[in-house]
Amino acid sequence: MAYAQAAKPDATSRREGMRAGRGAGLGARGLFRGIELSDAEKASLKTVREKYKDQFKALHDSFKPQREELRAARQRGDTAAARAVWAKSGDQREKMRALETRMQGDLRAALTPAHRDQFDKNAAAMKERMERRMSKASRPGDRKTPRGDRRGER
Repeated sequence: MAYAQAAKPDATSRREGMRAGRGAGLGARGLFRGIELSDAEKASLKTVREKYKDQFKALHDSFKPQREELRAARQRGDTAAARAVWAKSGDQREKMRALETRMQGDLRAALTPAHRDQFDKNAAAMKERMERRMSKASRPGDRKTPRGDRRGER
């Protein structure tokens, strides 16, 4: 048991890793599953990530007040306030999705034609998983409350 706890990085070390730049672009890691990148491709991908790094940081920083407001509302248990904050941040989430889409296109363009096929398959699989998760989360009654009761069945 002690080994498992010692091997597991704590939240602080994960945050420090992100700040050090080691976490940048990890969300796209699944796009490269099953692809052996050449050194030239690795260099091109690094250039693409650097190109978008500041843009992602600016969007992330601009969303900080809403994230804090959302966290505070959740901690208070104020779902109406949390939903209002979530709704008002929709344009920022859309900007983030658009930037991710542009970056994904540039990442794809940096690959050889042979690797683009696998990249496209991976992208389609990721999109399908995300759509399943989103549709599951949006169905009323599917999420459980902290007590374990289904919403509306109290």
